[in-house]
Amino acid sequence: MDRSCFNNIVKEAAFKKRARYEAFLKSLALFDKIDPYFATKIADGLNFKEVVAGEKIIQAGDKTEFFYFIEKGCVEESRNGNLYFTHGAGDYFGDEAFF
Repeated sequence: MDRSCFNNIVKEAAFKKRARYEAFLKSLALFDKIDPYFATKIADGLNFKEVVAGEKIIQAGDKTEFFYFIEKGCVEESRNGNLYFTHGAGDYFGDEAFF
């Protein structure tokens, strides 16, 4: 594969990733009125992580610098071993880390 072909593949992948993330952000009420320039900047900073059923994402008391959005599926929030809340597609959590 020559350099030009490789560069085109990388650029196309980056473009598709950005478009996917921008579309996802636009689908969230939290960002429905955001300036497109800032949406692009936020989209560039997003990293998606696939989580399997039963996997812990964050625990109370954990020090985290992450803010989580749910693209699809759901996340159960438990407190003291009891189901407290279920977050679905379009919801977010982890915002407590920013306060």
